[in-house]
Amino acid sequence: MRRFASLHVMLYLLFIVSTIAAITLAYLGIGDGQSLAYKFLIGYLFFSIAYALYITCALVYHMSKLRWAEMRKRLYTFVKWFIYLSIPLIIIKLIFSPEDLDLSTMSTPFGLSIAISFFDLLWGKREIEED
Repeated sequence: MRRFASLHVMLYLLFIVSTIAAITLAYLGIGDGQSLAYKFLIGYLFFSIAYALYITCALVYHMSKLRWAEMRKRLYTFVKWFIYLSIPLIIIKLIFSPEDLDLSTMSTPFGLSIAISFFDLLWGKREIEED
């Protein structure tokens, strides 16, 4: 478990540093399609996809170790936050731009509610509550 935690921390730090570098390169407009900056941004894209898959697998692995009561509580928290974040977004979209309301509008509330509900599972540390 210690090796898993250190790998997770290293990948997380690498992701943060590479995100800062990618934002800087994109903001400065460095790269003409053949430069090292362009190749870095393509590599960053693949790394981001691989890191998202890694986080998903780690989350599923740690979720499989939860008891049903803890899982039900987390799913309730997920649904509650998804509703709380979606309703204001839908209202704002309906008022200001009703033609842009589609399913992709819900991706931000979905991601935030997953992060709120399950973030501590990614690190592998959780407190077990005794009933």
